[in-house]
Amino acid sequence: MQHQRKYKMVQLLEKCAIKINNTQLNTLWKYHNLIQKRNQEFGLSGIKDFNEIILKHYVDCFIVQKLITIPFPLLDVGSGAGFPGILLKIFFPDEKIILAESRRQRVQFLKESLDVLHLTNTYIFPKKINHNFKTRVKAVITRALEPISNTLSRISSCLEIGGLAIFMKGPSVDKEIKNFKKSFCNEYGIVKNHAYALPLINHQRRLVVLQRK
Repeated sequence: MQHQRKYKMVQLLEKCAIKINNTQLNTLWKYHNLIQKRNQEFGLSGIKDFNEIILKHYVDCFIVQKLITIPFPLLDVGSGAGFPGILLKIFFPDEKIILAESRRQRVQFLKESLDVLHLTNTYIFPKKINHNFKTRVKAVITRALEPISNTLSRISSCLEIGGLAIFMKGPSVDKEIKNFKKSFCNEYGIVKNHAYALPLINHQRRLVVLQRK
């Protein structure tokens, strides 16, 4: 059964034009099994269906690196169960990624994930990011976390000039963009505002990428 599901995972990724090698696949499979093991205890995801987990979580995170070149070091704000930080780490095993997550149970899960998956150059910041966080990064990424302007206010001390603020959003983000332009137009410019659908399920998504001036 496990072998069949692992093969089905590969098939779904291939149908979505996501190519991973055997090492990445084995790491992803370990991660998937750990999520299943801890989900009820920690409430990591409300999605239970196998196909939906692959498509709405894993493919959703993997697809970002196909839409934009992500600079590193990368800060994942509000990482939760590791979406997208751990998924991107699987793709870029040598790059530095910081997983920022303030909820205690999520932090516990992230620590276990780093241990089980043997992820190096990956760090957990177990608090909310604010202007006191001064570790310099070249990119910040969030996934359906909070309004864009809220995140921009919190990353003022860590995102380098020329760095990218990457927002994984649903389709109804135009109001957030309008509000961002009112408050942060002198600090950030939009370099990408891309509407797309997740393969196979036509789930509508929007990728908004800002560059710090």
